[in-house]
Amino acid sequence: MLKKICLLSFSSLLLTSCASKMPLEPGKAIAISENSSLAVFTIKTRNEHTKYRLEPRTVTIKKMAVNGKSVDPKSFEFPSSSHEVDGNITTSFANLQLAPGNYTISQIDGFTELAFLAIIPTRGRYDQKVNLKFTINPNEIAYLGSLEAVLQKKSDSGDEESAGPALPIIDQLHTGMTDGTFHFTITDQFERDSVGFKNRYPALNDKSFRKELMHQ
Repeated sequence: MLKKICLLSFSSLLLTSCASKMPLEPGKAIAISENSSLAVFTIKTRNEHTKYRLEPRTVTIKKMAVNGKSVDPKSFEFPSSSHEVDGNITTSFANLQLAPGNYTISQIDGFTELAFLAIIPTRGRYDQKVNLKFTINPNEIAYLGSLEAVLQKKSDSGDEESAGPALPIIDQLHTGMTDGTFHFTITDQFERDSVGFKNRYPALNDKSFRKELMHQ
């Protein structure tokens, strides 16, 4: 079973995990077969609450039970090469090699960029349960859509979930993870994203995609 391990580094809680690597790399071929397909999507993070850029670190996938047998969740780590930065907006190109089946994207974890409170280094951490479903078929590349995650200040209603945990207090408060909340939108950006994936990963240039938008 995958376990997430949290380590203290200066004043921040930095997340590490037993996460699998995303399979696509520039200049590397990708194998698609009856037993191994590829799911691709983008996550576009934007911070409208504080000035610190956000960057996803891992995405956790859970396969729906087959014949009553539970399946442990699996986490995939974003490599640094998967991120495209434009000001305080980060577009991350996710690619997951999976066996055919029905899946849920259960959680997205990430960090803010390194920040400073006077001379104290801080770094916020967020973890968001999203529970987005999709199906992947044998021998295919499935495009799941674009997930936009916007960090905004929580309203006074008190019923919005915080962007991240309360601890460590200074890091989370300073970067807006405690009093901020995420708003998610799923859109079909196939024309834009398919070009982005093929430019970033030439192994996809001769491949076709099937559209399978994630949904709740």
